[in-house]
Amino acid sequence: MTNAKNTQTSRNALPTHDEDMDKLVTQAEKQFAHRDQVQLVDLIDANTRGVLVLFPYNPRNVEAGKTYPVMTGHLDTKRVKIPVSAFVKVTEEGREFLSLAIGPQGQNHIGGAVFRQEEQNQGNGSWELAPGKENDRYGVIGKTQLIEGTEDYETVFELRFYGKRRVSGAGVPFIKAQVYPERKAGDAAEAMAGCF
Repeated sequence: MTNAKNTQTSRNALPTHDEDMDKLVTQAEKQFAHRDQVQLVDLIDANTRGVLVLFPYNPRNVEAGKTYPVMTGHLDTKRVKIPVSAFVKVTEEGREFLSLAIGPQGQNHIGGAVFRQEEQNQGNGSWELAPGKENDRYGVIGKTQLIEGTEDYETVFELRFYGKRRVSGAGVPFIKAQVYPERKAGDAAEAMAGCF
C-alpha cells in the first residue's frame, strides 16, 4: 500500500502539460548555462596589467527610477576585453569619484574607483583640482570576498591605474589609464624593471 501511495505521489509531481515541461527544460538550461559560463572577472588577478578606457554614456531610452552609468568602456588585459560601467558617487568627505563595476551584465563583477588629482582646501574643506593636474586620473581596482561566518569583507587583491582625461579627434572626452599590479614594499626594483 505504501509503494502504491508513493507511486501516485510521484506521478502527481510530474508535469502534465508540454508547457510545464518546456518551462522546466528552460529553467534547467539557464541554470547549467550560468554555472558553466566563464566568468570574465576570474581572468583578472593580482598580476594583471592592461588598459582601462572609459567614454561618456548617454542612454537612448531613459526609464524613470533606473540608475545609469555616466561612462562605459572596457578593461583590455590583452587576453580579454572586459566591459566596465562607471557611476558617480561621493565619499564621506564629500569628494566625487567614479565607482566602477567591472564585468559583463549577468556575470560576476569586481569594483574599482576613479579619482581626479585633488587637494582638500584647509579653509573650507572642499576638494579642488591640483594645479597642473586637471586631466590626471588615478584609482584602484579590487576584488573582495566575504569572510566566512561574518558580515565583513577582506581584500583578495588590488590593482592600481593611472592615466589622463583626453579628448578624441571628434571632440569626445574620454579617460585612458594604464592598469598595473599594486607595488608592495621591497618590490620597487622589480616593479620598475623595463619602465626606463
